Amino acid sequence: MTFVPAFMPIDGNVHQGEIVMQIRFVPVPRLPRWPIWAVAVAGVWIGLHALIHVLSTATHRPVVTCPFKLLTTLPCCTCGITRGFLSIASGNIPAAFRWNPLFFSLLGVVLIDLAMRLALGRAIRLEWTARRRRVAWTAGGVAIVANWIYVLAYVH
Repeated sequence: MTFVPAFMPIDGNVHQGEIVMQIRFVPVPRLPRWPIWAVAVAGVWIGLHALIHVLSTATHRPVVTCPFKLLTTLPCCTCGITRGFLSIASGNIPAAFRWNPLFFSLLGVVLIDLAMRLALGRAIRLEWTARRRRVAWTAGGVAIVANWIYVLAYVH
């Protein structure tokens, strides 16, 4: 199934035969194959954070794990993700969004895609021209910088 959204390109002109963006719902296996390296990284991350939590609780002092923050005393652009996951675990989803809005917005998109994959056996695929892809990468970079500014202003 192909669907062309009803929005205009950045220059405001749709040229004859030009496809702005196509969204395809392609058939995929319902259960994704998890790369072993990703499972290992997630397991190590969870284990380290459990250890850090135990150390922090035992010493009654926060433990800083971010090398960027240790070197500069400033939060990095991913600052707040662990605290956001802890907020989700305690049932406070709005607090997770406040810790790092960009990450938890993207997490919502990934969860919707995973739900579609599990329920329907379909995944979303975006097809853009090379120029539009560059614009999307640039917009993504701007979103990361804007998110970092938010983190510096409100999380730090």
